[in-house]
Amino acid sequence: MLRPLPPRVKQGIGLPAAAALPQTAVPSPAGPGGLTNLAPAAETTEKMQNKIVVRYRDRRLLKGSTTDFVPTKEVFHLSSADGTAAEPVEVRLSELKAVFFVKDLNGNRAYQERKHFDPAHRTVGRKIGVVFKDGELLVGTTEDYEPGCAAFFVTPADPGSNNERCLVVSNAVENVSLI
Repeated sequence: MLRPLPPRVKQGIGLPAAAALPQTAVPSPAGPGGLTNLAPAAETTEKMQNKIVVRYRDRRLLKGSTTDFVPTKEVFHLSSADGTAAEPVEVRLSELKAVFFVKDLNGNRAYQERKHFDPAHRTVGRKIGVVFKDGELLVGTTEDYEPGCAAFFVTPADPGSNNERCLVVSNAVENVSLI
């Protein structure tokens, strides 16, 4: 059985002002009982920019940033890092191998990423090894991998990696093993 919601409490009607206000009230010389509500938090229209490297299954590679990436949506947009494209490029997850969320778009080509876990570092999630159809090996942890899923996130085992996390597209994977 559903219970009705309690009626809204209106400030100054039947209750002292301090009792009627949310805990965000602050002392003020104006207003009933010497208290007034804070102004509602300003909504931010600024979106978070993610630095990403997009790898397609056909081996193409794009670098840039995105503000509209949602792992459950088929399409997002990438603004190129080098400014070659005036408009953001439409990216379809179904065409990708993976989306790498990176610390630096340039990376360090000389760095050899470790493919094992350091026992001194605590891990969160399930340890996983991913072999892509092109032979690349990704070792890390996941919290959302399920067999048959369209895509899943992996955090690299190597904390020195330029990759902060990676969205692996399952259609580009040869094998997944729990370590």
